[in-house]
Amino acid sequence: MRRMIWLLATVLAACGSVQDRAGCAASADCPAGEYCAHTADGNVCWPDGQPPAVSDVTVACGTCLRDGTVTVSAVVTDDHDVGAVEASLDLDPARTVPLTLSGGRWTARVPLGAWPFPAFARPVRATVVARDGARNASAPASADSPAVTRLRWQRAVDGVVVALTPPAIMDDGTIVVGGSTGKLYFVSPTGVNAHDPLPVGTGQITAAPAIGQRAIWVGSEDFSIYGVKLDGSGVIPGVSVASDGPIRVSLAVVDQPAEEWAFGASTGGRIAGASTQANTAKTGITNGYTSGPVIGPSGIVFAANANPVAAGLLRSYGFDGAFTDRWGNATPSVGMTVLATPAVDAAGDVLTGSQDGKLVRVDPAGAVISVCDLSGSAVDSIVILSKGDFVVGDITGLLYRFSPGGTPLWTPEPQLGGAVLSPLVIAGSTQAFIVPTKAGSVFALTDAGAEVWHATLGSGAELRTGNLFTPPGQAAGQLLSEAIFSSADGKLYDVIVDGQLDPAAPWPKAFHDRRNTSNAGTRP
Repeated sequence: MRRMIWLLATVLAACGSVQDRAGCAASADCPAGEYCAHTADGNVCWPDGQPPAVSDVTVACGTCLRDGTVTVSAVVTDDHDVGAVEASLDLDPARTVPLTLSGGRWTARVPLGAWPFPAFARPVRATVVARDGARNASAPASADSPAVTRLRWQRAVDGVVVALTPPAIMDDGTIVVGGSTGKLYFVSPTGVNAHDPLPVGTGQITAAPAIGQRAIWVGSEDFSIYGVKLDGSGVIPGVSVASDGPIRVSLAVVDQPAEEWAFGASTGGRIAGASTQANTAKTGITNGYTSGPVIGPSGIVFAANANPVAAGLLRSYGFDGAFTDRWGNATPSVGMTVLATPAVDAAGDVLTGSQDGKLVRVDPAGAVISVCDLSGSAVDSIVILSKGDFVVGDITGLLYRFSPGGTPLWTPEPQLGGAVLSPLVIAGSTQAFIVPTKAGSVFALTDAGAEVWHATLGSGAELRTGNLFTPPGQAAGQLLSEAIFSSADGKLYDVIVDGQLDPAAPWPKAFHDRRNTSNAGTRP
């Protein structure tokens, strides 16, 4: 203390008396380069040319998730008066957050959800700068956090290796996925079992389940479609229909005033329907179906089947409790074997992609328009954007974007390194597409097709078509979703992505919506 008084006296002697200086209540009252000195003769503005010093910067996080919080902390010293301490993150260097003094350290907790994060996993660097009362700035001091990741959780759904279907997601975020064990699995948004798995039927489940308003619908390789209670507690007695072959592709769901129907297309050549009122319906037998059915905006049911002597065909049925074949002998050809579930645009046209790389548009009257060709087979569904553009990948690893008329919009096309599955169309983010591949990787791309990030999940086992859930009640300035991917080796992955499923896109994902209804008339 005596030394400080002596130093102040020395400074006063060198720089003039207290009476020569302007009075102040705080350093903010003084001009830049001066601080408010508290003396026995009053508070005055006094020159200060010595900046503060920042040391021992740390950046810590708990689970280090993309939507988590990092704690930035530092020690700041100054010979007179620390005015303000701020931190910036390398995620957006122009943006700063204030630190406050607590327990001898300056600290701030920074939620990452409202910051850009152009990576799958990476450390976050924080830079701390302090200013004293005279506005002298310290030298910047930086530190890195542990790696922050988008992978919220991963887990095997069973104690045995089980090939999984693409997932469906309930309104509360519960993930519903079928397995080659013949069981339906229910996983909560936190990654733990919502309840025990449910055996359904006597065969493997390879078709993506669909969730209606009154039942969960499951197609089995035992030739049948089953209705399951929405709480997953059991199969609904009497709510099923037997087809004439395995149900291996996705289902479609329509909710009518008195009952809900689910349709499935079998390799035996029938589309069969089951209702929550235990009613059933079947089409006549044709050739085996290679794609799941979809429902257009006017309630028409479409599905593609194989033709052993010509190209694949797109079948069309009206439905009023019974099926009516709309096109008969005029059923249009749509390329060699359509394995991917078709998509339906805002006008009710059906878009298909075939094994020979042909993209075809079929209007509600059955007229066929050849749109364009891919470099290889289309292995998963086309998605349709809000202005009519559509995006699809092929087996060679290329992802394409076309105008409604078929003009290529990305040149060259992004190469994703493995057979490309159906993208998820994202709104509210610079990341416009989340795209899985059969090589086990996930890519985030901009609207122009540029890569933002990518990662290989787990061991790189083949992924299934993804799904997306946006939790409600998020903080202002933060819109994040959970992209859910299942794999051929029985694992589920939850990847945090920016934005939400685009509500303006008429067909923003495979099977249309997060409940997998494959119905153009339901909400995304």
